[in-house]
Amino acid sequence: MSFFQTLHAMSWCMFVGIRDSLRLPGTLVFFLSSATVRVRTAQCLVLNGVIFLGSLLLTEWALAPLVGVITRMMMGATMDQHRDNEEDQEKAAEWINILFLYGYQLLWVYPLYAISFLLSAIWYQDIADHSFVTHGSTSDGKGAPAAPAGLTFQRWVATMSDELYRLLLVTAFMAWITLLSFIPIVGNPLLIVNLCWLYSLYSFEYKWSLLGWSLEYRLKYLERHWCYFLGFGLPAVILSLVFPRFISLGIFALAFPIFIILAIIAHPVSHATKLRKLLQESGSMPPSSSSADSSESASSLPSSSSVPLRQLPIFRVATWMNWWLLRQLQKRATVTARPSTKQHAIPPRKSSMRPDDQD
Repeated sequence: MSFFQTLHAMSWCMFVGIRDSLRLPGTLVFFLSSATVRVRTAQCLVLNGVIFLGSLLLTEWALAPLVGVITRMMMGATMDQHRDNEEDQEKAAEWINILFLYGYQLLWVYPLYAISFLLSAIWYQDIADHSFVTHGSTSDGKGAPAAPAGLTFQRWVATMSDELYRLLLVTAFMAWITLLSFIPIVGNPLLIVNLCWLYSLYSFEYKWSLLGWSLEYRLKYLERHWCYFLGFGLPAVILSLVFPRFISLGIFALAFPIFIILAIIAHPVSHATKLRKLLQESGSMPPSSSSADSSESASSLPSSSSVPLRQLPIFRVATWMNWWLLRQLQKRATVTARPSTKQHAIPPRKSSMRPDDQD
C-alpha cells in the first residue's frame, strides 16, 4: 500500500462523515412519521431556542446596552457636580456593567442552562427512541425494533445516571484537550479535531445505547472509525465556534435533535475497509468475491497492524482519568464505611472487546 492510497482512504472517510452530517432532507421522514419526534423537537426549540437563546440575545442586544446608557447618564449627572473625579466615576460605571453581567449569568443563565440540560436529556432520549423505531420500520427487511417503553421513574434514573457518567467522561476529556490547546502552534488545531470527535460521540451515543453497546465498545468503535467521525463532527464544531460561549451552547442544543437523527441513519466507514477496496481495485490484492479462493484473498489482506493509524487512542487518557477518580472515591468510601460493611472493589481495567472486532 502506498502513502497516497492511505491518504485517499482517510480523506474519503472524512468526506463521507461530512456528507452524512449534512443530509438534512433525510430527517424529514422522522418528523412526518412520529408525533413524539415532532413534539420533543418543538419543546427543544422553545426551551433552547426561544427561552435560553432569546434571553441571551435580549441581554446582549438590549438589556446590557440599556444598563450602560442609564449608568452613563447617572455618572454624567454626577460628574457635572464633581469634575475632579471623572476617572473614578468612569471606573465605577464599568464595574456596574460588569456586576450586572455576572449577576445575570449567575442568577439566570447558569440555572436556566442546568434546567435545559436535564429536560433536554429526557427529550433527546425520546427523540432517539422513536427515531430508532422509525428507522427500523423503514429499513430493508430487518423489521422494526421494539417500541421503547414509556418514561418511568426507573428509566429516568437510568437516563440521568448515563448522563452523569457521560458528563464525568466528557469533563475529563475536555480537561485533557484544554491542556493540549496550550501547546504552541498545534494547540488550537488539536482542540478543534478533538471537539469533532466529542460532538460525534454526543450524536451517536443514543443510537449505540439502543443497540446495546457498552461504553467501552462505543469508544473503541469511534477510535477505529476516527476519520469518519472527524468529518461528521466538523459541521457542529464550526457551528459552535462561530458564536460566543453560551450562545454556541444554545445553538448546539437547538440543532442537536437533528444530529441525533442523522447519526441514526448514518453508516460509519473506516479507512481500513476503504484501503482494502482501493488495493483490490488497483490489483495489489486479489478480489475476495469468490468463496473458492477466499483463504488466499484473506491471506493477502493487510493485517490490522499494517494499516496505518487503524485505531487512535482518542479517549485513552480521559478513560484513565475516570478510572483513577473512581478508585479514589472508592478508597474514601472504604475508609469512612463501617467495618462490617462489605466493600465491592472496582475491578482492574480490562478490555471487553472482542479480539476479532470488525471495522
